[in-house]
Amino acid sequence: MSENIRINAKRERDRRPIFRFFKFYLWTTGVLTLLTLLSRAFPGATPFSFKHVAIILLCSIPLSILCTFIIEKVGGVLGGILVWGTFGSFNPKDLFRGEIHKIKYSKRMGHFDQALQMVNNLLHENPDNSEAMLLKAQILWEGFGNAPTAKGCLNKIRELTSEDDKFHRWATSYLKTVTEMEEKN
Repeated sequence: MSENIRINAKRERDRRPIFRFFKFYLWTTGVLTLLTLLSRAFPGATPFSFKHVAIILLCSIPLSILCTFIIEKVGGVLGGILVWGTFGSFNPKDLFRGEIHKIKYSKRMGHFDQALQMVNNLLHENPDNSEAMLLKAQILWEGFGNAPTAKGCLNKIRELTSEDDKFHRWATSYLKTVTEMEEKN
């Protein structure tokens, strides 16, 4: 199932620059056509002819390529604003980062039930994600005082990651903190 999602995500990633090119081509062709039509309003302007259409279509190609290249380098947000007036499309990594930020915010605000529900949903999609598991352990300990389950999450992170991984180090450190705090209580 997850392999299918990865393949479809790659196909969508590969198609995105092509679709962006055509969007920009249509936009630049429209703008250049509008400018040409407006230029007829000035005295001494030549009538709108086939030559004008050919020039517009030819000029739109390099402008579209340039715009597509800039947007690929700058990102989807600016591209979405320029093309559709919205904040663009997001890839799965952006969506994951957004979910992590929402969970951290809920935890910070003291909404531990909501944060736990969101992190469980995230772990349902990707059960071996170290960052989400670390957040779950923090929520379980800080919000509910559930040390055994928090320790289980932290030990699972330590099993899944290598010793030089940052999540392994963070889980080890947090495990010591939870153990020390549990012994004090």
